This record gives sequence, C-alpha cells and structure tokens, in this order.
Amino acid sequence: MTLDAKEKSRYKGRPCNLFLVRYGESANSYFAYTDAEQDVTVDTIVYQSVAFSRGAIVVKGNMDKAAMEVRCSLKLPLADLFVAYPPSQVVTLTIFQGHLNDPDAQFLTIWAGRILSAKRETDELIMTCEPIRTAMKRLGLRRHYGYGCSHKLYGPHCNANKTAASYPAVVSSVSGHRITLVGGWTDRPVSDFVGGMVEWNNLAGDKEIRGVVRVVGDTLTLAWAPRDIQTGTEVTVIRGCSRDEAGCNSHNNIHNFGGCPFIPTKNPISRTNRFY
Repeated sequence: MTLDAKEKSRYKGRPCNLFLVRYGESANSYFAYTDAEQDVTVDTIVYQSVAFSRGAIVVKGNMDKAAMEVRCSLKLPLADLFVAYPPSQVVTLTIFQGHLNDPDAQFLTIWAGRILSAKRETDELIMTCEPIRTAMKRLGLRRHYGYGCSHKLYGPHCNANKTAASYPAVVSSVSGHRITLVGGWTDRPVSDFVGGMVEWNNLAGDKEIRGVVRVVGDTLTLAWAPRDIQTGTEVTVIRGCSRDEAGCNSHNNIHNFGGCPFIPTKNPISRTNRFY
C-alpha cells in the first residue's frame, strides 16, 4: 500500500492519470493512454504516453448528471471511432490515478463511465463523458399508448426469435451506405428486411451493427456507413417488423404484441377523433 505514502508525502509523489477506453467485446478492443511523460504498464496493459487531459471530477453527493470533458489529439486512433457515425458498441472510460515512482504500481479507479458524444475542435477531439452512477437514476423508455407495438425488436419484451429471422449472406460490392449481396440469400420478400439489421465482425473481431432503411433487390441501404466490410465479407441480415399485428404474426409472435389495436376511433364528444 505505497500509494498512500506517496499521496501524503510533500515531494516524493509523481502523480499521473491512466485512461482506459473500451469499445468492443474483444479482449484487445481498447485504447490505453496516460498523461505521464513515459509509458506506464499496469496489469499487462501498456498505457501510451500522449497528450491527454480531463476536466474536474465533480461529486455533489447525489446522482445528478455531472458530465466531464476529456480531450486528446485528433491524430490518435481513438478519434477514428467517432468518424462519420457512432460506434456500434457502448464506449466506456475508466480513469485510474497513481504515482510513477510507486514500486507497487498501485493505481486506483477515480472515475468510471461512458463516452456519450465527441466533437472535433481545431486539432483536438473533445469527448463528453457521463459517470456510471447516473445510469442508476435513468428512468428508461416508457411504453406509448398507440396502435403500433412499442417493444424493442428482439428485445426481452418482444421476445421474437432472432435466430429464425436471421439470414446469412455474402457481400458482392460496397458503395457508400449501400451494400449488394450475392443473390439467393433469402426466400422472403425483401420488404420484410426494412427496419431490420445487418451484423458482421470487423477486423478487430467485434460485432458491427447497422440498421436497414431500404432494400431494392439484393441492394441494402444502411443507416450508417459500414466499417471493415468489403467484397466477400460474410454478414447476417435480420428481418425487420412493421410493428403491427401483421408484423407480429409474420414472426409467430402475436402473443407478445405490445400495441393497442382496439383503441376506439369514434369520439363520444365530437364527430371525429383528433388523434386516430
């Protein structure tokens, strides 16, 4: 426990921060940086010495949303995560603090949370981060009273069979947000895949996910530009849902339909219903 001794000393301490950014499920899907003047190795992870800074850590004694800014150079590979589209996975940030001359290399966690957004300013990447404790206060999504189903497709309340709705395919060409698949990848009408998803593994072994906004023949228009996808890449195309009774029936999932199809269309006060 030499960290406490370094903290209490007047001249012996050499404090520094370690920043660990994880952006995927693979063991190597992380970036490790330090604001020290030399690289630091802790638990087999090498933290690269770069220009990296953070804002003040604010603790008010409650769970208010106290955002913190973290800044780094645009030349770092971390900046590439936020080019043109957000990452498919949640990007988390953990900050450790310790001393370079600590023989025990004891670095304690002083902040943990996730990166919500990032913007570019001159030659810096400015990331807005949210502490993990704010998630304890989040109410989450509320159900809406309407004809359509409000459940998240293939989520725990929808509970549709995602495996049965998945179709393996091979990419034949890529153009911007559009990918063209080798023919014969499905025997269903292509309109069933509008509102669905395309999944594949990137070069780091992490899963990439893009929504499908349009399908014409074997060409799919994705919501965001695809990462690490090229001719011959194997993908999985997952059906969408029209979020009505017919859509649930097509998934054999009508017992989990989350809409309210029996909302009356006649208004007892006036001749017309203002909402339906």
